[in-house]
Amino acid sequence: MLNNRVSASTRGLTETEKAYSLSDQLQWVALFPDLRKLARAKLMENPYFKQVSSRVLDLDNMDDRRLYESMHPAYCADMIPPEIRQESDTTLCMYGALIWPAMRFLKLMIALDDSRKNKRMYAGACQGKKGAGTPDGGLFPDVGVEFSDINEEWKTRNSLSSTAFGPLMAALRRARILNVPRKVCWFEKDENETMGTYAKILYQIYAQLKNEHRDVRFSILSSFAETYFFYRPPGPDNVLFISEVCPYGSVCALDFIAFFALALAYTQINPGDVPKFDSRKFEFLKTYYDQHPAKQGKAGLDARDVDSILELMVSDSPVQRPATPSHGRNLRSRSNSVAPGVSASDIEDNDATPRARKVNADATPTRLDFKARRNPRGDQ
Repeated sequence: MLNNRVSASTRGLTETEKAYSLSDQLQWVALFPDLRKLARAKLMENPYFKQVSSRVLDLDNMDDRRLYESMHPAYCADMIPPEIRQESDTTLCMYGALIWPAMRFLKLMIALDDSRKNKRMYAGACQGKKGAGTPDGGLFPDVGVEFSDINEEWKTRNSLSSTAFGPLMAALRRARILNVPRKVCWFEKDENETMGTYAKILYQIYAQLKNEHRDVRFSILSSFAETYFFYRPPGPDNVLFISEVCPYGSVCALDFIAFFALALAYTQINPGDVPKFDSRKFEFLKTYYDQHPAKQGKAGLDARDVDSILELMVSDSPVQRPATPSHGRNLRSRSNSVAPGVSASDIEDNDATPRARKVNADATPTRLDFKARRNPRGDQ
């Protein structure tokens, strides 16, 4: 249905992102594999949703038939174009097939809420000056409100392809097994060629969420062929969670109702719902990256092998020791230096990860000598 003969958008560093201090920059990114499932489950528990969804429609009634036809996939996807060539096509498809049907249902829920029923909530395009980190669209709680409660970012299929996001997702799945996030290298140059496509998009999503005027926690990214959901939790670590990819055909209006409900605080994600990191590993990684900054010339994930870094936790070498490249080689020449599914050409670094020294059984442990636990399920 969707082909790859489409235009690809490019993007450099915005004025907003240039002004970010270290405390504002995206530091870590991690996989939240059950984010969409969790949002749906929270929605199912909402009393307004239960009341609306239990409604029996009489298709002989004109109003009920219009409601049914506006939301049923067989109708709302009927006029989708066979090819997506520009972001405007993506926008039209997203709104026609997913967002407007979701909004119709959401307004039935809001009609039951005395605190909101007189407000004119809508979903539409955002306005803002160029370079200020303005998303393509969002959900607005009322007419006249300038900032959205949830962000929407639309892409062509070229710029949001499995080729662009595949290495990122493979690296995050591996990190999830280790119960740690992946370190992000904030770019220091403005040239587009220093940034991979996935890095541009990650920074764009995070900058839009890091809105000084509104505490935005959720964002939707889609080319219509593929959709991702993002969550920015509160806290000082500047972590961005990303869902698994939702290909065309698996995402539906219910997902958008669920995330709009989260944005409007009809439902909420509690601290216990968020994937837990192994605190010892996470603290070790923070210390390591602080003491050994990346020297890679490409923005994105820190390309050094996380498994090798965590092996230092069981070595007899304190983390304060400067990193020394193994045999003078860089990551481009090492086949096992990046996460599975990620090639050195995709994520490049000239500062190779040091190999952990073997531990003598009689060696006296230091305060950092604790073993990195391997948990194949990613559970705590």
